[in-house]
Amino acid sequence: MVYGGVSIVGSYHVENQDSFLVQSLDDGYVLALSDGLGSCTSSKIGSAAICHIVVEEAAKCHCQIDDTDLFLHSVYLKWIKYVYDNGYFADECAATAVFAVCNNHTVWAFRLGDSYMGIKVDGKVHALYDPKEDCYPNETDCLHDIFQLDLWQIMKIEYDSLEGIIACSDGVSFANEEKVLSEVIEELCWEYSGQKEELIEADMKRWLPSMEGHDDRTIVFLLSKEKVYGRK
Repeated sequence: MVYGGVSIVGSYHVENQDSFLVQSLDDGYVLALSDGLGSCTSSKIGSAAICHIVVEEAAKCHCQIDDTDLFLHSVYLKWIKYVYDNGYFADECAATAVFAVCNNHTVWAFRLGDSYMGIKVDGKVHALYDPKEDCYPNETDCLHDIFQLDLWQIMKIEYDSLEGIIACSDGVSFANEEKVLSEVIEELCWEYSGQKEELIEADMKRWLPSMEGHDDRTIVFLLSKEKVYGRK
């Protein structure tokens, strides 16, 4: 697999409040993306912390999650402890989160808030996204001082062939519909699979700034080293 990401600061922000990590571990891979809420003074602290903690927890369980609820709760407890231990309050560090942990046969994916992720396995795209059905467009669920399991979208996907995982913060503004997002993920997996990380990142840096909107923009990828065919 090849992996990496690109993140650019939005015109509304002095500091990029998005954070991401994508890493190869001994037993698999982990990809994490978090969008710090712009209204919170230290949201960059919160977004960076959750990405690092997800990687640590994935390594600890050897990329094998037996209980998704317990895994999420452990991630949250370490996040809230980090926030308070470093002199912050949770509402100062609020952030969304979307991440995936995978080994050689299973992907576990998690989403809280309006970042989104597409996972292409065995020729099919599985999408995690926020349809914004129960809130205003500028509202989103996020990490804060209470752990609410029911706000998380969780997927467990078993596979024979992992073709790609792509996650984006909401500043990467594709239409917020599953069909459209699946088509975008399909296109990106077809376009970038089989390429080297530096070439993928260079091309993303070319088109990412031209997208509409003023928010920070981040796209993270984990893709097959072999060219993915079967494009629709």
